[in-house]
Amino acid sequence: MYINKKLKNIAVELSGGAESSLLYYLVCKNYQDSNIYPITLVTEKKPLYADVAKRIIDKVEELTNKSPAKHIVVHGSQSNYVDALDKGVDDTVEKYNIDIIYTGMTINAPAEDVIKWVESKEIRTKYNIELQRAKKHINGRDKSRDNPPSHDTITTLAPKHKILHCSPWNDQNKKAIIGMYCREEIHQTLFPLTISCADDKIFDTVEEYIHCGDQCFPCIERTWAMDTFKKDYTDEQMV
Repeated sequence: MYINKKLKNIAVELSGGAESSLLYYLVCKNYQDSNIYPITLVTEKKPLYADVAKRIIDKVEELTNKSPAKHIVVHGSQSNYVDALDKGVDDTVEKYNIDIIYTGMTINAPAEDVIKWVESKEIRTKYNIELQRAKKHINGRDKSRDNPPSHDTITTLAPKHKILHCSPWNDQNKKAIIGMYCREEIHQTLFPLTISCADDKIFDTVEEYIHCGDQCFPCIERTWAMDTFKKDYTDEQMV
C-alpha cells in the first residue's frame, strides 16, 4: 500500500464496509501527522451509512489514537450513487486541498469457487443458506468487478484533479481483506463493526446492515471469505 508521510491532506472513501474500514484504519495508523478526511455517501436507501461510518471512525480513533480532521457526509440518490460520490470527492478535494484519495475497491471472489462452496450441504446448514436464492445472487453479481481494472493501484486522478488516487486492493478479493484484518490483529475489534449488505431493503438499525444472510452477493461473499480463510489457520491463530 502506497504511503507518503510528506502528504498533509488525505481523503478516504468510507462506507463502513470491510474494505473501506480497513483502509481508513491503515491510513490513520500511517498518517498520524496528516489531516484525514473520510467521505461517506448517504442515500434514501442507505440512510444510516453516516452512522455506520461514524462507528468505524470512533473505533479507529480508539485503536490508533487518530481522529479525522472532518467527517465529510455527502447526500445523494441511490440511482446516481457513483456521480453523487464523485461530486462529494470533487468538493472535498477543492475545499481541503487534498493531496491523495484512497479507495478500498476490490474484485469479486471467483464465482465458481463461491458456488462450489455454497453447494456443500454442510455449509448451507452451518450458515442457514438457501441454495437457489444464494445462486441467484451469485449469478446476479456485478460482473464488471470480476476482473482487476486496467489501471495501477496508484494513479493520478485526472483530468479534473492532479492529485494521487490510491486503490491498493483493486486486484484482491475479500478473502485477502480478511487476511489483512487478522495480520493487523483487528479482526475481533474493527471487523465485527463493518457492514456488507447491499440488499435494497431499508433497515432501521445499524446492526441490520452488517449481514443479511444470503439475500445479496456481498453478504454471501463475506461469509465465504471468512469460512474459507479460517480453514487455512488454526483456531489459536484466529482468536
